[in-house]
Amino acid sequence: MTYQQGGLIQVSDFNNLVGTSTSSTAEQLNSILAIGNGRGGLGQSAINQIPLQTISNITKVTPTDWNNLRTAILNLGNHQGSTVTSMPTAEQYAVITASMTPAPNPVSIFSSNLTTLWANRNNVAAQGSSSAVTTTRSATWYQAVTFTNTITFSSGNAARYFFNAGGQIALTFTHPTGSNINDLWNKLAIAAGTLVISGTNSGTQTIAGTVYNGVTKVGGSGSATISQNSGYYSLTGTTTQIFNQVATVGPTGYLTSFLRVSIKSNGAQGSNGDAGSIITITTVWDTDPNGVSTTRNTAAAGTAVTCTIRPPSTSYVTNTWGTVDVTGSQTGT
Repeated sequence: MTYQQGGLIQVSDFNNLVGTSTSSTAEQLNSILAIGNGRGGLGQSAINQIPLQTISNITKVTPTDWNNLRTAILNLGNHQGSTVTSMPTAEQYAVITASMTPAPNPVSIFSSNLTTLWANRNNVAAQGSSSAVTTTRSATWYQAVTFTNTITFSSGNAARYFFNAGGQIALTFTHPTGSNINDLWNKLAIAAGTLVISGTNSGTQTIAGTVYNGVTKVGGSGSATISQNSGYYSLTGTTTQIFNQVATVGPTGYLTSFLRVSIKSNGAQGSNGDAGSIITITTVWDTDPNGVSTTRNTAAAGTAVTCTIRPPSTSYVTNTWGTVDVTGSQTGT
């Protein structure tokens, strides 16, 4: 840091704060704002560095440069719901003199705010309007039914920007009310609650005021086996089980029946740390998987899985993830 009290902001100070347009260095603005890498990057327009000139053609950091950096930090703070330290405008900085006690150090203020934004880079204050696709079994079944949802992004980076900006995928399950096996599936579907898939593959992120793991069960009841660190950034081309809940209410001989969710992607598609552009989620409803029952107990038509896309908010960032395509299908006997 070359800034001194009462002195000029150096071009090198500014460039170190913003990084390059493809920066992936922690705590640089463009690592959070622009392309970034992995869990850093929202695909927004980068704040450009200032070209360094020769000694005979010196360049300076202009008020426009600093105000653009200030605005970007404020927008990211609002998007995340992060508290950032107040930053005077460049015009206000211009009147700072060495006689001020103490004089604020703009480089330190900006740097401290970037540290906060980097730490909170996958948190968001709000989300956009959701859209859902419901896939329904229109025939009765007695053994097992499998639902497949395919979520497609235009690229690996588009998927990164979606999850980095606070996007999520949610699954809910329904089955008609009834007696015997239908009572089992109706109650198990309710007990399973809502399964939410976020971006993180470790730790948590706060989205619209709620703390999420990579995979989080919201609502419902009972005990489920959940792979909490299996969010988007954990995905590969290998299928991974992320949720399993076994029935606790139902006819004798059927309490090994389960509702199970597995996930995979098409693998990394680019060089910026994505985990795939196509996500495949499989939900299996399996009646009497261990063959305990000696009678056939038929489930009614109407078993369904709803896949909901919860997109990021565009109040402070632009949509760089594009349209998210969702399809659903089912098979079973």
